[in-house]
Amino acid sequence: MSTPNLLPPDPAPVPSPVAPVEAPRKKLTCEICESQLTPTGDAITLGERAKTYRKHDEAIEKLNDEITRLNAIVVVVTRERDEARASVPKSSVKW
Repeated sequence: MSTPNLLPPDPAPVPSPVAPVEAPRKKLTCEICESQLTPTGDAITLGERAKTYRKHDEAIEKLNDEITRLNAIVVVVTRERDEARASVPKSSVKW
């Protein structure tokens, strides 16, 4: 003897609401650098802030190169000073 199916049939699935599709914008403006961008993020035109940031990056790079160059000079001059101090007789050193 089989048992009768007492459950109601499964209801049809309810379709989820579909959000309206917006037409993609042709260009976007970055809030940080004010550049015009494509929807995929490629730059169309650089904003004034982006140009300023680029100039600052270049200035920082030049300053870092100058710091490296000056640090190398400090190492050489310090070594020369230490060699000169070592060559002076101890009895004449007053420092």
